[in-house]
Order: sequence, then structure tokens, then C-alpha cells
Amino acid sequence: MHARHWAIAAILLSSPARADDCSVLFDALVGTFQRPFAGTMNTSFPGKPANTSEIILVANKMYIKIKDTWQVSPQSAAEMVDLMKEMQKTAVETCKKDADEAVDGELATVYEAHIVNRGHTSDNKVWVLKRSGNVVKSEVHMAEGGTILQTYRYDNIQAPAGVK
Repeated sequence: MHARHWAIAAILLSSPARADDCSVLFDALVGTFQRPFAGTMNTSFPGKPANTSEIILVANKMYIKIKDTWQVSPQSAAEMVDLMKEMQKTAVETCKKDADEAVDGELATVYEAHIVNRGHTSDNKVWVLKRSGNVVKSEVHMAEGGTILQTYRYDNIQAPAGVK
């Protein structure tokens, strides 16, 4: 699996459904892949330059922009959900609902999750809008030192021009 797919999976796997708070969060994350969205992902790993990429999901097809070039992801949204569910089976995690916070003027519930899975450990925060149940922001802090920050939006989403 490419590093960017691990990064996406890390964000999305921040809440396997084994406890009530984790169940709610996992459902919100799965729901992200069942509607069009656009996301910006900022990644940083020790000893490497920081990287910003974009993700767009339209009609079960994911597009990823890396270094100003859009490409179609080899994985569909449905395949990402399947991957999430598969990785969920081996995850050991704890998660809890934290205090509510405003994100871009809207109230969001903040969830925190500690995940250990397949040799990787991460501490995660995910913001879920109260109004819609949409995930709007996430932070992943990996034990190895990497950090992934992602924001999501759901309005007026279209595939990038010229990418098939």
C-alpha cells in the first residue's frame, strides 16, 4: 500500500466500532466515503519535508492531488471502506467523546482515539459536525513521529477537470 493510502487509512481508522463512542465515530468516518467530499491533507514525518495533498471523492472515485498533479486513486471509495472494516478487525483502541468545539463557525463533537494496529500506534482527534454528522477535521499523531492533519468540505464537489 502506498504511503498516502496508509495516511488516509490512519485518519479513517481512528475509531473502530468496539465501544459506543467508537461506533458513532466509525459510522461518521464510513459516511464520509458515501458522499462527495474534498479534503486537504498536510503530512509531516521526521527527516522529510512536509507535504500537502488534496483528495476529492465523486461517484465512488477518489482523486488525489500531489505536487500540483491530479491522479485517480487506484482504490475506490468502496474499497477504502472495505479496507477500514478489515483493519478494524485487528485494531486495539480506546476512544472517547471530548468537549464540543466550533469549526468554521459550526459546532462539532470532538472524538479522541488511541489506536494500535499492525505495528503502528497513533493518537487521533476527529471533529464531527453536530448539524450534519460530517467529519470536518482530523489529526493523527503517530508514535513514529509523523503527523497528518486533514480538513474536509462537502459543498459543490466536482471531479478535477481533465482527470479520468
